[in-house]
Amino acid sequence: MKRFFKILLFTLCGLLLLTVAGTFALLTLVNSDQFKDQMSAKIHDLTKKDLTIRGDVSWTFFPHISLQFEDAILVDPQKKQAKPFATIGRGAIQLKIRPLIQGDIEVSEISLDNSQFNLVKNTKHQASAQNLEKIASQHSLGKIDGKIHKIIVTHSQVNLLNENHQPQTTFAIDQLRTSQINIADMSFKLNSQFSITHADSSMSAKVNIKTQVDIKPKTQYVMFNKLRLQGQLSYPGLGSNMMGLLIQGKLTYDHLTQTFTANLLQGEINNMSFQGDMIVKKFNEASGHFTVAEFNLVNFLNSIDQRTWGKENLPFEKVSGAFDFIGTKNSLSLKQVIGTIGNSQLKGEISFLKLSPIKTTFQLNIDSLNLNKFSGFSPLKTQNTTASTIQAKNKLQQKNTHSFITEGKLSVGKLSFSSMQATNVNANIRAAKGIVTISPMTANFYQGNYQGTIEADLRKETPLIKATKKITQMNLGEFLKDTTGRRQVTGTAQIKSQGTIQGTSVKQMLSSANGSASISVENGTIPSVDAINLVSTAYATYKHRKPTRQGNAPTTFSNLSANFTIKKGIAQNNNFLIKSPLLTATGKGKVNLASQKVNYKIEVSLFDSLVPQLMGFQNKAGGTIPFKVTGTLSKLNFEPDLPIMLRRITEQRLGKELGNVHKQLKKSGGDIGDIGDQLKSLFD
Repeated sequence: MKRFFKILLFTLCGLLLLTVAGTFALLTLVNSDQFKDQMSAKIHDLTKKDLTIRGDVSWTFFPHISLQFEDAILVDPQKKQAKPFATIGRGAIQLKIRPLIQGDIEVSEISLDNSQFNLVKNTKHQASAQNLEKIASQHSLGKIDGKIHKIIVTHSQVNLLNENHQPQTTFAIDQLRTSQINIADMSFKLNSQFSITHADSSMSAKVNIKTQVDIKPKTQYVMFNKLRLQGQLSYPGLGSNMMGLLIQGKLTYDHLTQTFTANLLQGEINNMSFQGDMIVKKFNEASGHFTVAEFNLVNFLNSIDQRTWGKENLPFEKVSGAFDFIGTKNSLSLKQVIGTIGNSQLKGEISFLKLSPIKTTFQLNIDSLNLNKFSGFSPLKTQNTTASTIQAKNKLQQKNTHSFITEGKLSVGKLSFSSMQATNVNANIRAAKGIVTISPMTANFYQGNYQGTIEADLRKETPLIKATKKITQMNLGEFLKDTTGRRQVTGTAQIKSQGTIQGTSVKQMLSSANGSASISVENGTIPSVDAINLVSTAYATYKHRKPTRQGNAPTTFSNLSANFTIKKGIAQNNNFLIKSPLLTATGKGKVNLASQKVNYKIEVSLFDSLVPQLMGFQNKAGGTIPFKVTGTLSKLNFEPDLPIMLRRITEQRLGKELGNVHKQLKKSGGDIGDIGDQLKSLFD
């Protein structure tokens, strides 16, 4: 046992001595500066770029043997580039011992820190691919044997430059790690965290990528297997919020054809999940198919925008869809779009002809659409923002609205708005410079036809809407039942109107209405009004008696017409007219469109064939019976206008008596001239 420990001790001392001797040999026999030329030669041989190490080259032996260098630049001698291809602040190459002693380099780890890479936009991708193919064939990259355990890049930056060598996109690399690098198979694992900023946009992103990379130099294929990309995107509209992004799947890049192919992609953007496939060709063509699972659009918008969008129980709580797409750098077409918004199903196509500024065309078909459920879908308020921030956001929104151009066709099987219904709605829509125009718009409207135009000016905080419409052969009774709850008037209506409204709610719009309108109704009834009863009630009131009920039959008419002038939500009418087998009625008055309050005066004239007693009363009242109409459109109140009625009866009686006096005076030789007319004028 004692002999064993003595041998072990001598062995350990020998190993220690050998290590010291090896270290001394490295320090004295191997000149670190000689590797500058070797490293430059190998880099040039592989990349055709020149490496210059301007700083010191030194060795470290703990915890690993590594060659360290500082201040290196990599340039392309064939290109006049304002900025070098790469500048390296600090670098380290961890080496294997045995090849190093033999004067060769075999790398187990490479690390770069505080580095910058400048990539100039290449407008000739095919030429670049041919160069890479040539390099791969010359150096037989597939035959190189060996492994690099890992490459580490920290606190570095990659700049994508335009043709004028100005930065367009910057990738700030916090940390990039590759591991299990097999040079022969050209495969490795990649794990990187970096941020992205763009010179022409205030958007930025933080990204974390994990994947297995396989490179095929001869075929120039790069495959990203088990790709997992996780990131966060921010832009001014988000405020302090961040848009979360997660993408998983398999990505293949063919450098010869400049084609990316993404298969079995699955991802999430905040609470929205999607899956699909896509192909990107030559960095300017893309196509594929995506399916979006059901998600809550209001919550999605609230998560990416610091304003509060919408209200609860909107149809946007359940949104899903699927579409094929074809896109270029500045265009995008969505084909075979199938979607669900609440209970509405939509199909169609949407094309973005230009993305900057946005110009779109569309053709959409929706089975049913209830606009009432969408009334709360708008940015309701802005939280934790100053007045200057809100003003800046409004300017940005106006700028975006003005630069947005779209036109297309929309068809809706059944449309609901407020309490109205329409079917087979077809509209041509155009939006440009903040103005939305719908012209023409046609629909089946309560068994009749609707034709109209709408122009909405969205450049102001409160939209201004101009509209014209023509409605023919409409069932007025059914329309009034839906809008007021009662069929106050029935018949076939023809309506024309033109005017403007402004507001964000139905009440605001009606209160601001200005314009004109006309209505003509044929062969209708007024179910709640019995004309004979009205006149009988007026007669009983005059006689101070209880009304004698003459019946409860609705008033029928052959024609009802009226023209309106509308100002600030008040509809003024001076030519109301009803023609009926029983009577004629004329009138004038006002209707408050927002409150639906009515203030009217009408004159009813019965025909001779009616009740003689009432006809006599009508003649005493000057040939017509005056009424006041008040209440609301849903509940009208009729009552005799007793003061006017008494004045007319008194005028008639006084005039008759004065006429008799005048005759008597003339017989006796006297004359009172026009005293009768003068007395009558006292009642006017």
